[in-house]
Amino acid sequence: MAPVVDPIETFRKENEEALEIISQLGSAAEFISENGFSFDAFEQIVNVVEFIDDKVRKHTEKEEKILFPLMERHINGRTQSMRIEHKELWRAFATLKDCVKDVEDLRIHAMTVRDLVASSRTIVEYLVKHIQKENGVYFPEAKEILTQIEYEQLRTEIAKAP
Repeated sequence: MAPVVDPIETFRKENEEALEIISQLGSAAEFISENGFSFDAFEQIVNVVEFIDDKVRKHTEKEEKILFPLMERHINGRTQSMRIEHKELWRAFATLKDCVKDVEDLRIHAMTVRDLVASSRTIVEYLVKHIQKENGVYFPEAKEILTQIEYEQLRTEIAKAP
């Protein structure tokens, strides 16, 4: 029999994994900032971009489609700020992806490298603050306000999500 998984704990663990991976983005950006462009550091950035585009995107989609609607039965407006932050994240992430694409297409110039470093730093700063808010405020709040039936619904829907 499979162990019963706490869906909020799953969200929290996904966030912890993201923090570890995102720190690599910060390290690579700092290396480039201090030492100039490096294909090794750039490869690290590409790997983190792929992680964000896959794992973080799926995580935010599960929050918006499954968790937030359940929470909104009990609180008004609170999840809206998280949805706005997600939109801001994906806007900033699009800039980072554009910078990565420029480098991959060998359109490398000083401005591209500066933009790559700046957008990497923005993503790191943004995600760290956002994850701290989720883990410290929203996830504990969800555990408090969701009914047992809603919590089970959350567990079932999260288990089915990609």
